Amino acid sequence: MILIGSSDPGAIKYCLSFCKYLDVPYTFISNRQNSNIFSKYKIKYKTKWENLYGIKLIITGTALGNSLDKKIIMWGKKKNIYCLSIMEHWTNFSKRFIYKKNMLFPDLILVNDAIAKNILIKEGLNKNIIKVVGNPILENLGKKYKNVISKSLYKKTNNKKILFLSEPISENSENPTKFITEKEILLKIISCLPSNYHLTIKLHPREKKIKYRKFKKMDPSIKIEKNLDLEYIAKNYEYIIGISTFLLFELAFLRNDLLSFYVPNNKFLGEKLGITKNISSEMILKKILINSQTIKSPTNKFKNFFSGSQGEIIKLVKKIYFQGNIGFEK
Repeated sequence: MILIGSSDPGAIKYCLSFCKYLDVPYTFISNRQNSNIFSKYKIKYKTKWENLYGIKLIITGTALGNSLDKKIIMWGKKKNIYCLSIMEHWTNFSKRFIYKKNMLFPDLILVNDAIAKNILIKEGLNKNIIKVVGNPILENLGKKYKNVISKSLYKKTNNKKILFLSEPISENSENPTKFITEKEILLKIISCLPSNYHLTIKLHPREKKIKYRKFKKMDPSIKIEKNLDLEYIAKNYEYIIGISTFLLFELAFLRNDLLSFYVPNNKFLGEKLGITKNISSEMILKKILINSQTIKSPTNKFKNFFSGSQGEIIKLVKKIYFQGNIGFEK
């Protein structure tokens, strides 16, 4: 049996995209915070794993901190079970492998592309435990929206709307007081808004509406939304601003005018990958909004990059499952 576990909703969705095609038994381990994801896909999960038997392979995400992912890896190492971890994002890199102030590595790390692999190597990770496999979530979006012309879903109206994609970067930092937080970024965005713009905050899956309650009190016109799907977002907001959320990568298949607010010490690669324009100050953002500037990012290369990801991952996982620690080329 394969044990798949993570406290990161992104990693869970990644694994859900391919696990049903493995043709081998598997079980999910997660916390109740992610119960809505499993309910959506009608899949059962467990919260305990210590007494499970017959586990031949462990697959985890790379959630930051002393996460469920790390605890499962520690358990797997004690049981001499091969551990494979998925890094489905382009942020925080080597920080994802810190457990109780020490480095903890699985037997193999799967990453999206050569850029992610090279950054991990530069940050001190062994290149022989990192393998580029693509990303099945982004591959599936590429197939679904293959013929969509970027920005064609959005129709300009007199009702100016802007969407802020929240990301709990303060929770992801070991020292959140040292760096700018998502709430501080939101205040900077609000300070730039012309009077004819209406702001909506899209929460990260781990966030609750109470987090931004003071902003709602400050301005009752601000909307706070938990669940908005990709197509709704693409159709209904003139400007979309994120921080380092994976949702920006997903939206890149529908829009080529995404903005990312730059955070010092946060290596978000949206602009380098051609999916966002990075905003480094309130002055730049204010100029864009006041003048209704057209933003354009070259997303075409990004859209076509992940073809074949799902098949590659399925082949790899089954090979490890049936053959054990097979080793990988240097």
